[in-house]
Amino acid sequence: MGQVRYLIPSVPWYVDGLLLMDFDTTQTTRKFQLNLGGRFNYMIHRLFITYAGLELVINNGFTTFSSLAFTAGTSLRLR
Repeated sequence: MGQVRYLIPSVPWYVDGLLLMDFDTTQTTRKFQLNLGGRFNYMIHRLFITYAGLELVINNGFTTFSSLAFTAGTSLRLR
């Protein structure tokens, strides 16, 4: 598993990235599953963040199921 966050100096947006790879050493047909994701975040205020992201999942649960998902939303911190 790997996760990275890229922060731009003096700009209110940042990028999150995720890589997750699992290997199965048993006698199953599907030997791996892979999850790649990325999300762009924009900080309107330090308590209010909007985001949009994309996630690709290959061989989810070591099956033939794969998916591509788009997410968008907001995060609001109450103080």
